[in-house]
Amino acid sequence: MENRNRVLDAIRGIAVICMVLGHTIQMGNGNDYINGHFYYENWCFKFIYMFHMPLFAFISGYLLKYSILKRPYFELVFNKIKLLLIPVISWSIIDFFLLLGRVEVEPNFIDICKLYLSTLFSALWFFWASLIVMLIIATINIVVKKSHKKCALILYLVPIIFFFFTPDIFFLKYVKYLYINLLIGYLWGDKFIETQKKRRRVFIYCILSLLLFTILYHVFDSDCYIYTTGINLLNKASIIMQFRNDIIRWLAGIVGSIFVILFVNCIYSMRFNVIWSKIESIGNESLGIYITNIYLSNYILRNISYSFEYSFMRTCILSIVILALCIAIVKLLKHNNVIKFLFLGGK
Repeated sequence: MENRNRVLDAIRGIAVICMVLGHTIQMGNGNDYINGHFYYENWCFKFIYMFHMPLFAFISGYLLKYSILKRPYFELVFNKIKLLLIPVISWSIIDFFLLLGRVEVEPNFIDICKLYLSTLFSALWFFWASLIVMLIIATINIVVKKSHKKCALILYLVPIIFFFFTPDIFFLKYVKYLYINLLIGYLWGDKFIETQKKRRRVFIYCILSLLLFTILYHVFDSDCYIYTTGINLLNKASIIMQFRNDIIRWLAGIVGSIFVILFVNCIYSMRFNVIWSKIESIGNESLGIYITNIYLSNYILRNISYSFEYSFMRTCILSIVILALCIAIVKLLKHNNVIKFLFLGGK
């Protein structure tokens, strides 16, 4: 623990808490609330979903920079596949059989394949998207020598142009969504995360980012969610409106991530050691909590809250309960090395 970046763990912990609250708002307020997509208009849900997944991507990019410095390319690729894809495959198998048990009509082989593919690429889309983006960045880093920084920067920006004109199939829209934040985290993450000695400057930038995020909050609507409109400009009713949604979505993720990072840096030195240690421990288990929260929300929370009506207070209480359950499950999974490897990627 001595060599860990505790501020980074605190940032991840806050991102995890936001994620759990966001999922609980969506899944814990009754079937009508879910089916009507009313959560898209919820003030707290909108606030969280403007930045929380881009923040995870930003942190992943920051950590990728040091992984690239420490490991050869193929070792890095193997390590990321082991960490991200092994859990995806393991959890998707369980997810597949749970969904298969709900099918009323006996499925044929093609239906079974489609069902498995849907479980493989949907619930844990962040892992797929992060892996692809990391491979793109790591490959460009290998191809372009360190002395050709301008050339590398151009190559990093080229995929963004293609994003607008390629289909949003499977998890590709999420690759497009996370790419910019992960790239910024990779290129300049240390300038935002490693700022403990620049208090006055950090405070000013924190206020500026908050003001900009507030402006973006007021223009961010239901069409700005990656889940509703994707990123591809083709075959859209209005290319201009789609482009507007894409830019607002990316800006919200970038500015929101920077604000949270700077805000944590501003207040971390305050003497709330017990609180920070709890948040850091949550951040340290972010991968496992993310996975378990997805499935607890989808299979348990949604079922027990089927007839609920929206209540923010109950949602907050449920979030605390769900978070505690996630932490407990992660600890149980870590007791056995094989289970730990299969379901947590050996982390």
